[in-house]
Amino acid sequence: MDASKAAGRLAAALLRYDEAKNFLEPAHARNTADPEISYYLGIAYDGLGETRKARAAYEEAQRFSSFSRRFRSKLGELSARDGNLAESERHLTLAASAAPDDVRSLEELVAVTSAGGDPQKAKTLAHQGIIRFPLSSFLREELGSPDLKLLANDSTRILNLAAQYLRLGLYQRALQVLSRNYPRAQPDQSEPGEPSPASILCSPTSAAIVGSV
Repeated sequence: MDASKAAGRLAAALLRYDEAKNFLEPAHARNTADPEISYYLGIAYDGLGETRKARAAYEEAQRFSSFSRRFRSKLGELSARDGNLAESERHLTLAASAAPDDVRSLEELVAVTSAGGDPQKAKTLAHQGIIRFPLSSFLREELGSPDLKLLANDSTRILNLAAQYLRLGLYQRALQVLSRNYPRAQPDQSEPGEPSPASILCSPTSAAIVGSV
């Protein structure tokens, strides 16, 4: 049991979702009360596009407080991708309340609140959040003041920012991040050999992201 759970958890972390599913489904059948198995099985289903099964796996373990924030965040993302922004906001509000030091829950709550039609509330949350998390590129993006130089100095930040919007089904926001012009990376502020944002955004990885929009 423990070996199957560990192998499934590792496979899920490595994005090898088919393998994770094969390890975790039998483990879950033997022990439906283990929230960790449900959590990583939900990740595997989510990665395979089996949204209904992913939601069931996440919902199954909500009663376990130690995993409450993680499940709430995942349910918030699933609900947002399904277009149910009100439900997404509810889940993410609970996730952010359960883990006030978790910047990702707050970032996603801000984005979903804004997309759901309450931009003023979203701005207020973002302003409060940027005081606590001054390095959050996502919150700066939501406040309409992205640090383009910082993003350009590590193009992975641009792709991660777009990917976070994609997890919420906010495809137009992801496209905006990917399609705007960025300055050149500064040699003394970036890793040696860091490619320009333009070359990264024209790469197959970026093309795959844009293609899903």
